[in-house]
Amino acid sequence: MPATIPQKKVRDSGIELLRLVCIFLIIAHHYYRWGGYPAFTWESICFKEYSLQCLALFGSIACSVFILISGYFTVQKTAPNIVEYYRRAVPLAMEMTFYILLALVLAMTFDWIDLGRALTIQSLFPVIWGNWFIVYYLLLFSVTPFLNEYLLSLSRDKFLKLLIGLMILWSVVPTFTNFMCRVGWVKFNGWDYSNVDFFAIMYMTGAFIKLHGHTFKSYANSWNLLVAILASIFILVSCALFDYASVVTHNSLYIDKARYFHKPYTIPAVILAISIFLFFKNLHFKSRFVNWMATSVVAVYIIHDNEIMRPVIWERVWPNMDYFNAGYFDLYAHVVLKILAVFVCCLVIDKIRIATIHRVFGGLVMKAYDRIGYGMLNLFASWCRARCLEPAPALQADGSGMEEVHVATPGVSAEASGAKADGAAS
Repeated sequence: MPATIPQKKVRDSGIELLRLVCIFLIIAHHYYRWGGYPAFTWESICFKEYSLQCLALFGSIACSVFILISGYFTVQKTAPNIVEYYRRAVPLAMEMTFYILLALVLAMTFDWIDLGRALTIQSLFPVIWGNWFIVYYLLLFSVTPFLNEYLLSLSRDKFLKLLIGLMILWSVVPTFTNFMCRVGWVKFNGWDYSNVDFFAIMYMTGAFIKLHGHTFKSYANSWNLLVAILASIFILVSCALFDYASVVTHNSLYIDKARYFHKPYTIPAVILAISIFLFFKNLHFKSRFVNWMATSVVAVYIIHDNEIMRPVIWERVWPNMDYFNAGYFDLYAHVVLKILAVFVCCLVIDKIRIATIHRVFGGLVMKAYDRIGYGMLNLFASWCRARCLEPAPALQADGSGMEEVHVATPGVSAEASGAKADGAAS
């Protein structure tokens, strides 16, 4: 009887489909954000302007969903040592470095934009000044092994109390204080935090769902979808109401606040992010094509959203402004086709990189990291031997020679198909 060939296991595609939905929301956000549109005023606002505003309402929320995914998938993972842990961030940092340096070379070669000294220097150090989301994600990633160790030690009740307290301080209070001061009702500063702060809270939320989500009463997944739809309607209606208020009061200040609830820390945005994540998590189906596309969502984000490529994509190639004063059909057709074109072009570029550059140089970069990383750890071990009563064993490149210490892995999964950042966007 012939031996059967084991089939490669196909990942569940529910969350992979969510990654694709999120990257399309982000591209749509950038269509409006970087399209070069003039500032809307109460005299010019109409349904066309409102529909363009709606494109930008869900991009930041999609970033929160990526962090939820990271917390869900990585809170329980372990690595034998700290060098092995940080090894998982190398593919992501390498990918961002490659694409931003490539954009810099192409811009200098074809004179796409006036780079300037500041932008050139920033592009030479992409891990510090690259795509904002990836940089912030790497900052969060640097502390997740310690954060995971703490989260795993908490009981369900303590974890839940911690999460509720953090949500009150980082979501509920800022939602109301920033809303009041930003619409001019009172004059004081709201509660503002950095994106890294709130990303950490969303990471913990995803971790809580993974560790303790099963302890809550189960209900139909349609409820998750209903909550997501209601939260989306609230955000869309609030935008329309602010626009209407600006027309009635002849005050353009309200237009500036029309997208207030797109901010990821606001209560509707948090509810939407969690509910849409729960909905797609419970979609159990398998699709190799969906999974194949989802491995490149990080690359799509990096390629199309950096300071070099933004003006090229949105203002030079098939410019958005050419369709701003066109009819509704032409404008909406341009929106749909350009968003699809950006995604497809970036996807093709990344698949070519994976088949060529990554295949040739990916392994060499990882070997170089291993040599440097384990070399530094051995230097640290030598320093400890010189100052401790008991000598510390040398650490080998395979992680042996040292008592295993379990630390959590980051939200980056270096998969064979592309060494993608599995928790980032990715």
